[in-house]
Amino acid sequence: MSSPRVARCSRPSISPQQARDIRARVWIFAFECFEHCKKEAATLPVSRPDGTETKEGSANVSSLSD
Repeated sequence: MSSPRVARCSRPSISPQQARDIRARVWIFAFECFEHCKKEAATLPVSRPDGTETKEGSANVSSLSD
C-alpha cells in the first residue's frame, strides 16, 4: 500500500494572489501558536531526577556554594 498523499485542488473562485495571502495568514497563525506554546512551556516547572522542581529558565543555572 502506498503512503497517503496530499492533493491540492485549485478553486476557480479565488485568485492566485488571494491563495498566497491565505497561505501567508496560515503560516503567521502557525508561528504565533508555536511562540505561544514555547513561552507557556518556559513557565512550567521542570522535574529534576532528585525529585525537586524548578522553572525551565533557571534549570541550567548552577548554584555556587561557598
